[in-house]
Amino acid sequence: MNIFTFLLDNIYIVIIVGGFLLSLLGKSGGQKKPQNRMPTFGGEQEPAAPKHKPQLSPMELQQQEQERQEQQRLEAQRREQQRLEQQARQHALQLERQAEYEARQREQELEQREAEAEAKRLELGRRTPAIQSLDTAAVVKQRSKRTATASSRLFDSSRVNADELRKAVVWAEVLGPPRAKKPYR
Repeated sequence: MNIFTFLLDNIYIVIIVGGFLLSLLGKSGGQKKPQNRMPTFGGEQEPAAPKHKPQLSPMELQQQEQERQEQQRLEAQRREQQRLEQQARQHALQLERQAEYEARQREQELEQREAEAEAKRLELGRRTPAIQSLDTAAVVKQRSKRTATASSRLFDSSRVNADELRKAVVWAEVLGPPRAKKPYR
């Protein structure tokens, strides 16, 4: 009883010694509190957090393997579909370019034939001046028609309005040289 009376008389000392012993046991227990710091972003893993994979049954392992194979198969199908779409786009672009090239070729051939025909007509000086003036007028009229249709395809003034002009000015500013290259004067 002598020890009990001593401990009860000096309760403050008992509390201090007990707290000291608990703190020592708590530190050596192996559980570390997470430090209050910035988390890592994938570079290194924290050693205090061991990962335990639960043991899976053979049936679960087989199911996971099947899911992984299904995902790989779907990914392969998606890549193949993208490759085919890309090939289709390239083929369509190639056909479009070829059609444009052929149209330009036909147009150039037509112009060349007309120029050759006109040259032949001019070489034949046997015609009377009245017939030559009619031929020249017809050629000029035909050329002006072709030029008018070509220019109307490129620029139709009936379609230009204030909104189109505003858009044109904005695009000119966007696509033009930077402001630093053309300072205010």
